[in-house]
This record gives sequence, C-alpha cells and structure tokens, in this order.
Amino acid sequence: MTKYIDHFIDTMAKDIENAVVLPPEKWLERAFMLNTFRSKEIDKPLYTLNSVLAKKKAELMRDMNMTSAKSKTMIEAEDDFLEAQILKAKQTTVTEYIRIAKLWSKTVEDEYKSTR
Repeated sequence: MTKYIDHFIDTMAKDIENAVVLPPEKWLERAFMLNTFRSKEIDKPLYTLNSVLAKKKAELMRDMNMTSAKSKTMIEAEDDFLEAQILKAKQTTVTEYIRIAKLWSKTVEDEYKSTR
C-alpha cells in the first residue's frame, strides 16, 4: 500500500546505517518526494480507514446495542484498525523526516556558507 514511502524509509535507514552524508538539496528533494507521496499513500487511505471504522462502530452501537467502550474494543480487534495504526505511525515518521530534512538542509547550508 505504501510502496514509495516504504522505499524512502528503507533508503534513509540504509543511508544512516552507512553514515552517508547527503548534500542539502538531496535532503530537500527527499522531503519533497515524501510529502508528495504522503497524500496518496498515507493520508487518503488513513482517512478512508478511519471512516470505515467509525461507521462500523456506529453500526455496533446501533444494531447490537453495544456501549461505546465495548464497540471501541471490538473495532480495535479489526484488521482495519491495525492498518490504520500502521499508517498513523508512518505518517508521523514522514512528518518528522520532512521536519528534520528542512532543519538539516538549513544547517548544512549555513555551515557551507560559513566556510567560504
């Protein structure tokens, strides 16, 4: 489901493990690409899953006369809930990478300018 995002995360992990030093433009390029793919691969599927789960919860409460707490527990046992949690974690990872990439790019650029 998150083919490109997973590829970027794996690539970043390998770069970190191998102590690869990237130029500022590469950091920004990756941040841009991640942000572009985030909408398609994470945000839209996550919002769709959340909607599906909310409808299931409403059905359980209405049709099965479940309490909110019991229906929440039933929803949390669904595979869709697990998928939503995984997407939320990836969303957080991507957001943090973009934030760090911007900061790192600025830091490296400032260091480059100061050595001129």
